[in-house]
Amino acid sequence: MPPGCGTRWVRRSLSDCRPSSPILSTRPSRELVARHARTHGPFKIESVATRLGAAPDALRLVLGELVAAGRVAEGEFRPAGTGVEWVDTDVLRQLRRRSLAALRDEVAPVDTAALARFLIGWQGVGSTRRGVDAMAEAVSVLQGAAIPASVLEADVLAMRVADYHPSELDQLCTAGELVWIGAGSIGANDGRVRLVFRNQVGALVDAPPPHDELGLDDAHHAVLRAHLLRQGASFWADIVAAVADASLPYDDETVLAALWDLVWAGEVTNDSLAPLRARIAGGASRRASGARSRRPGAATSRRLGRVTASGPPAAAGRWSSTAPLFDGGPSTTEVMTRRALQLVDRYGVLTREMALAEGTDGGFAGVYPMLKLLEERAAAPWLLRRRPRCGAVRPVRSCRPVTGDRR
Repeated sequence: MPPGCGTRWVRRSLSDCRPSSPILSTRPSRELVARHARTHGPFKIESVATRLGAAPDALRLVLGELVAAGRVAEGEFRPAGTGVEWVDTDVLRQLRRRSLAALRDEVAPVDTAALARFLIGWQGVGSTRRGVDAMAEAVSVLQGAAIPASVLEADVLAMRVADYHPSELDQLCTAGELVWIGAGSIGANDGRVRLVFRNQVGALVDAPPPHDELGLDDAHHAVLRAHLLRQGASFWADIVAAVADASLPYDDETVLAALWDLVWAGEVTNDSLAPLRARIAGGASRRASGARSRRPGAATSRRLGRVTASGPPAAAGRWSSTAPLFDGGPSTTEVMTRRALQLVDRYGVLTREMALAEGTDGGFAGVYPMLKLLEERAAAPWLLRRRPRCGAVRPVRSCRPVTGDRR
């Protein structure tokens, strides 16, 4: 062909395209961007804009369409990455599978002594942290667990918070952040309690069963239950007055016994742990001076007086029903997820025996499906790992923070 005649065609690679290209300068092809996503890991919009020679704003529109179609995922995927990234959904699934496989290869069997050392460090036993913040951190690990009240402070919290002061725990309770809920009596003056942050009660604690199943359906129980539901938080004098108004015996011993029946059943709580401490110390047996008569008619003169007896030490503070804490609770899936994560958060390495000791519904089989799902989805902030073989200990699930491993 003579020079200057006709049209010449030149083959150019995709990487040679520049913004001057009539095809890519305005809006890149949707399939072209999708192909880039399929052949790359997580990427930022700047890198694909440079490669395809397209305007970032135009790329955002195309990527938005791919996200809506379920072909591309948007988020922050790389540990050291900053800002929004995009990745093909198939590529993301492949990365997750390979990451889980790598983590499983890191797991090695350990003996019981190694597990015990790990648990001591994981739960902060012997910690030098002190103050209300340290108390809140310790409770966040223990919350939801049924712990005997007689050892809760002296043997559990005091080992995890340096220079432990009961007032620090009371401060969280009186501020409305923390509640304690009974989980069954042990003997005459002791019982198990659960410490739970108020906004997580519905997810970590089961609502009390119907009172007739527990045998708490006599007249005193019914009056106390109805009064607290109707009037809300009440002091001892208000509670006794409600019993007297119902023409029932209202002496301290009778009313206090009925009240603590409801406490251990999880139906009633207090805004302080002072009555609990008095109860386990035997305060329930000490009656206030000027004990009240059993005769219902004597209530009139008491209500007309200016000063009343403060009541037994185990009746101090304000009492309230726990029923409102369970109103409008989370869905079943949310409950299962939160409880599974709480178990992992509490133990770090979760074994079948630990799940059984917690009293988990269905034992380990009840929590296993959710743990497996969380592992596959690598739920933040925890990346769950399987332990298929662990010798005599046989842990089944362990976890580590995404930012680093704890050994």
